[in-house]
Amino acid sequence: FGSSIRSEDCHGWWLEIAQMSNAVTPQEPSLQTVSSSTLLVSWSAVPGARRYAVIVHDGEQKFVDWPTKSLKENAKMANSGTATSVLVEGLKSDTPLKARVAAKHSG
Repeated sequence: FGSSIRSEDCHGWWLEIAQMSNAVTPQEPSLQTVSSSTLLVSWSAVPGARRYAVIVHDGEQKFVDWPTKSLKENAKMANSGTATSVLVEGLKSDTPLKARVAAKHSG
């Protein structure tokens, strides 16, 4: 994917998922190529955030499942995480990618 990777802000995209209905947008994520099929998505911590969710767009919108480091087509099948970075594995090389991040605040 190399230079074709780009990131963009997220606004309201996670509202369809009840557990993330009070999502807020962290600063724009950083995308770093780890290997031809692995991407590191990272961002700055959001004060008060308990969990983060990540979408990667590779031509289609897909949701990162943190435990398996894989992409899921259905948001309900993707588990969020607590760290400010996540590795995403199993990607196709030479595919333009975008990433979005949402944070769920405490309370």
